[in-house]
Amino acid sequence: MDKYHQLKLYFIKLFTVVLLATGIVESFLIYQIRKGIFVFLQNILLPGRDIEMLSTLGFVVLFALFIAKALISVCTNLLPFNSWLASGQATLYLDKKIAGILLDNIDEPLPFNSVDLLLFYMILLTCAVLIVIPLLIAAFVYSRIVIRKIMEIEAAEHEANIRHERARNLMISDIAHDLRTPITTVSGYAKALSDGLIPDDQIPEYLDAIRAKSTRMEELINLLFDYSKLESEGFSLSKNECDLCEVVRECVAFQYQDIEAAGMEVDVDIPEEAFMVSMDKLQFSRAINNLITNAIRHNPAGTKIGVFVIRDIHRIYVAVADNGTPISEELAENLFDPFAMGDASRTTKGGSGLGLSIVKKVIELHGFTLRLITEGDIRKYPYAKEYRKMFRIRIETDLPNT
Repeated sequence: MDKYHQLKLYFIKLFTVVLLATGIVESFLIYQIRKGIFVFLQNILLPGRDIEMLSTLGFVVLFALFIAKALISVCTNLLPFNSWLASGQATLYLDKKIAGILLDNIDEPLPFNSVDLLLFYMILLTCAVLIVIPLLIAAFVYSRIVIRKIMEIEAAEHEANIRHERARNLMISDIAHDLRTPITTVSGYAKALSDGLIPDDQIPEYLDAIRAKSTRMEELINLLFDYSKLESEGFSLSKNECDLCEVVRECVAFQYQDIEAAGMEVDVDIPEEAFMVSMDKLQFSRAINNLITNAIRHNPAGTKIGVFVIRDIHRIYVAVADNGTPISEELAENLFDPFAMGDASRTTKGGSGLGLSIVKKVIELHGFTLRLITEGDIRKYPYAKEYRKMFRIRIETDLPNT
């Protein structure tokens, strides 16, 4: 669920709560008006008459009729000529309507003298104010909460923009650092070869070093290109229905030789049945391969890597776990940020610090959820209890139970 959808749900819930609270207060006030003020009217102004207990709509109509009568009275006094208004027919008509609402009798006007009528107006106006006040308070409270929430969002976005700008500047610095070292090496080795300073028997060694550094630079540039492409506004996934189990199985097969070459073993638990999921196969495969590559590069020989596909009612989980080097809590908090691994890890273990950032972005673009589960919590998952850390992708699905 994106943040805009969450914000919309928040405002809907807030409006519902405010509306419900206002409705309760309004109901209580109307009940008190009907049982209190209208009984007072019956006893003081209309003794011996049964006043109808008005609904909210009836009260609004009654108040509107009295306002209309007051306006007509003002107009009658201001008109210099005889007319339908000045004849009193309109006032008599409204009196009968008011009597019909209050007394359920349209044949007689209200028996009010001028003092009673003024008192009645004041009581009616007081009732209207009492009913309107909770609405005004509710509107004020709702608007204040909305404004405060919007200000909080704007402040959070401003802070996020500042953090993003700092991270971007740091990323540029890290890119320069990662590229400078191999470029310097390639440039130095090339110059030494060009100047004839390298013995013939060592030339192949220098050429291998140049090739390795060039490959490293090419890999980093490709990762930067992938990361920038995923971050661009115009990028979109090309989704199709794919068998998730087969996709993960292909990723493990693709990485199998690298796993063996690193002196590691892999445990695969993938169901034989097909789990059809809407995905961009190329991008999702890249994410899974990056997770497996991350496990290979940042763990010692002898590490066991586990790749699992687990079905749980309306969800599917894809997990890549290992029993190698634990991840510290400090690093885990920012592990998916670009270059979060630090200079030492990138230079000594061949990591770029971009792989996991790309994984997270790809997973989020699919609408899936990626989570790192560390050693303290991994024992909650029986299929991964022998491992120290696990990257788990959660996929919501409508697949029927089998």
